Amino acid sequence: MMEAKLKHLDMIQGVINRMASNSFVFKGWSITIIAGLSAFAAKDTNNRLLVLSVVATILFWLVDAYYLSLERAYRDLYDKVAKLIQRRWILA
Repeated sequence: MMEAKLKHLDMIQGVINRMASNSFVFKGWSITIIAGLSAFAAKDTNNRLLVLSVVATILFWLVDAYYLSLERAYRDLYDKVAKLIQRRWILA
């Protein structure tokens, strides 16, 4: 029984680690894309590209906020499962 709970915690931790890794890669790509769009907008004084870079910034920010909220929810789940394991282990 305890082994199954520990595997459950490992699975949750794996999800948290993947989300953190994906968020880091996503932030790197967003900075690269936004910097490129801003550079082209400044070079050509193209207002459309500037607006596109602002919209891209907002969209990347929203997606990152979504991923962070999911990661926080999985951290809360991890804490709940860990406390459940401790209570049952102490009672046994």
